[in-house]
Amino acid sequence: MTYLLKDDPIRSGTVTAYRTSTRNRELMEQYEARMKRLSDEATRIGIAYDEGFKEGRDEALKKVRDAALKETTRATAQKMKMAGADTAFIMKITGLSADEIGTL
Repeated sequence: MTYLLKDDPIRSGTVTAYRTSTRNRELMEQYEARMKRLSDEATRIGIAYDEGFKEGRDEALKKVRDAALKETTRATAQKMKMAGADTAFIMKITGLSADEIGTL
């Protein structure tokens, strides 16, 4: 190790600073506190990412379900209309407006 440090003053200074800081209890406590803060922050970011991903996925699933329900409702209304059901009855059963039923 001494051989490597002899020709490189930057590396030598870095090693000296490391040795000094690891011997100093207060500096070690500061270092450990900093590492804990960084770890806690990484955990919070990870949790926020997971929650955001779940929220986005839930919103996408809701949109797909809503679209499928609307499509199914329109298909049911169209079949009822083709079977000769009254528009008022179709409106009551499906919840569609008279205009929506008229465009089927």
